[in-house]
Amino acid sequence: LPKWKANPVTQPEAIFPKGTAVFALYPQTTCFYKAIVDEVPVHIHDEYSLYFEDSSYPEGYAPAIRIPQRYVVECRESPSGSSRRRSLK
Repeated sequence: LPKWKANPVTQPEAIFPKGTAVFALYPQTTCFYKAIVDEVPVHIHDEYSLYFEDSSYPEGYAPAIRIPQRYVVECRESPSGSSRRRSLK
């Protein structure tokens, strides 16, 4: 896991953009699950707001949850090249 937080002001390229597929540590677990970025951190101590995949919801995603930056990591594209962005309302 990353040791440092990205500073959105001085390192905007290190922040995952809204709509990006990521893996994130789900609260109260030790497991990383696939999620979609809902809101990005604005300041160095801010967290991401993420939609975790959850088939029990009609849209396929649970309501957004705030996750610390250090527990959000890249989700690489699959070899098939399928799109990993969710259209957000």
